[in-house]
Amino acid sequence: MINSRKLSDLDPAVRKICEAHVRECKHRGIEIIVTSTWRDFESQTALYAIGRTVQKDRRSVTKARAGKSWHNFRAAWDVVGIVSGKPIWDAGDPVWREIIKIGKTVGALAGADWPTFPDLPHFYCIPDKITLAVALRRWQDNGTIFV
Repeated sequence: MINSRKLSDLDPAVRKICEAHVRECKHRGIEIIVTSTWRDFESQTALYAIGRTVQKDRRSVTKARAGKSWHNFRAAWDVVGIVSGKPIWDAGDPVWREIIKIGKTVGALAGADWPTFPDLPHFYCIPDKITLAVALRRWQDNGTIFV
């Protein structure tokens, strides 16, 4: 089961944008930590189970089953802002607006823009207009969605 935080586990094209995101945040005085990059299908299945079939006292942390997350295709990363040495998870903190704005400025798409279940820590880069179904086929055939 793989739930990586390594930038090197991202697709090379995605890694460049993720690195630019981290670098530009730092340049603007915002520290971010990448908390998740690539997740294999087994790890995604385990994450999906939280709040449903395991740890039922918790709320669900993802709506994405295995094969339905850009993390599964090495095309996404999650971050958290750090202020005074502490992670900022409060969605109302203004640091999130800046982190999201910077991510989009360097070329990422932001989970914060999703109309349902907005995901502030989530950023991703995908080939133009690709669907998850096409991504899954490309992944199975080529080991990458960037072909």
